[in-house]
Amino acid sequence: SNYVCLYRFDGPQQHQLFESKEVGKDFAKIERWSKITATGDLSELEGLAEDSNVLQQVTSTTESCLGNACEFYEKCFVVKARREAMIADVVVVNHHIFFADLSLKEESLGKLLPDVETVIFDEAHQLYDAASSFLSQRFSSRQLFLLVKDVQTEYVMLGSDHPDILRLALSLKLE
Repeated sequence: SNYVCLYRFDGPQQHQLFESKEVGKDFAKIERWSKITATGDLSELEGLAEDSNVLQQVTSTTESCLGNACEFYEKCFVVKARREAMIADVVVVNHHIFFADLSLKEESLGKLLPDVETVIFDEAHQLYDAASSFLSQRFSSRQLFLLVKDVQTEYVMLGSDHPDILRLALSLKLE
């Protein structure tokens, strides 16, 4: 989510209503810049607040990226950065990218970075938090609530052949 997503500027995103004038101005600024940037790295764009509400609308995440099914795949800034990293002698990334890559490799889902022999960490005091966010499992009551909701929806859509499933799911619901 550090790179602008070209797909986000095509289609309904162009004509959406923004929550404020500031968000609309930020969107227009990023849209203009996206046509001239060579890298798409949002850290290069001056005058955009790091916490701008528009960022979630102009970037994609692992969950929302269409991958090679995207019509902009060949022009994609993330794909371009990955290709360049794969052939580079030295790659500088933040802790999160390093552990995201490690996580993808462990799950056999691909890789973001080339294989390396040496890794040097700057600000190693942040390693624990970054590693924990990618290499651990979290479970929350909200996730449990959403699971129960999904089970209820599927139960209604698929029929009531297995009433025990609904009963068990409802027994998980927190009061």
